Amino acid sequence: MHNLLMTIFICITASLFMFAASDTQAASYPAISGDNTYEWITNVTFGDINNSTAQNANGYGDYTYDSSGLVTRVRANGTYPLSITIHPDLTWCDEYLYAYFDWNHDSDFTDSGETVVVAANTCQTGPHSVNVRVPWNAVPGEIRMRIVVRYDGIPLSFGKIPEGEAEDYTIVVEYPTIIGDNRSEWITNVTIQDIMNTTVREANGYGDFTYWHTGETTEIVQDETYSLSVTISPDTEWCEEYVTAFLDWNHDGDFLDFSESVVVAANTCTAGPHVIDIRVPINAMAGRTRMRIVLRWRFTPSISGFISGEGEDYTLYVKKRKFPWPMFLPAITEGTK
Repeated sequence: MHNLLMTIFICITASLFMFAASDTQAASYPAISGDNTYEWITNVTFGDINNSTAQNANGYGDYTYDSSGLVTRVRANGTYPLSITIHPDLTWCDEYLYAYFDWNHDSDFTDSGETVVVAANTCQTGPHSVNVRVPWNAVPGEIRMRIVVRYDGIPLSFGKIPEGEAEDYTIVVEYPTIIGDNRSEWITNVTIQDIMNTTVREANGYGDFTYWHTGETTEIVQDETYSLSVTISPDTEWCEEYVTAFLDWNHDGDFLDFSESVVVAANTCTAGPHVIDIRVPINAMAGRTRMRIVLRWRFTPSISGFISGEGEDYTLYVKKRKFPWPMFLPAITEGTK
């Protein structure tokens, strides 16, 4: 009986522990470090990022958004100046400076167009400047920029730098643009969890209410259901208003995958609120997720382009679902009594 009670106790106690994968937003990138005794990065300027630093511990500085609050936004096919200043080894010189961009968000920097040579065989502090062209097919969302300085050799994007330093930053590639003629119909309120946003007509038929613009988001959990409410000012003369919510659950930069579009209202003439339930997929990627609400007259809303209506973007923060992890440990028996 004593052994049986011990077994039950162990099972119940173990089942109280919860297992969950990390909710972190950042993708997992290969580690990089270096010996920065003689050369290091002193400033990186790219868009809204302007970061001056001293020598980083272990030759690596994590200045991604979740660690530093630094971020800048770019658009596919756009060109942006990148400026980097270094502290070179003035005795031996021969410094090489590279920038790496994970444009396709596959957690490495080895694909075509992901390497930018900033300076080679230099003895100058800089600033060393280049223009960075964002590929037309860059995946929208958060991507990593890695800056590496190395003495006497081409810097690698990972591993141990014999002499040099690396720093990481967050770049947000914007989603495809949507604009509209919203003289006759527009969105007046979007509510989901902690987001309760009342708006008027937005300039050019588009409202940017993402985390990067407003600092606001709301948490949702995988495999849970949430109420989404959208209120509109319809064209009551012609009616035929359509409202769709698009959600990039897998962070691939589009809204084209299964369950990424939800019809909120169709062929309506009423202001609402129009309310639906949204189920977060069990395999939705954790972290900041784009939600786009589109109102369109007469036709099914599209995810981009020009429409008769209006679009608004928001950020939802998906958290991993937590699962009970029961452990059944057999009791050690020493015989029966």
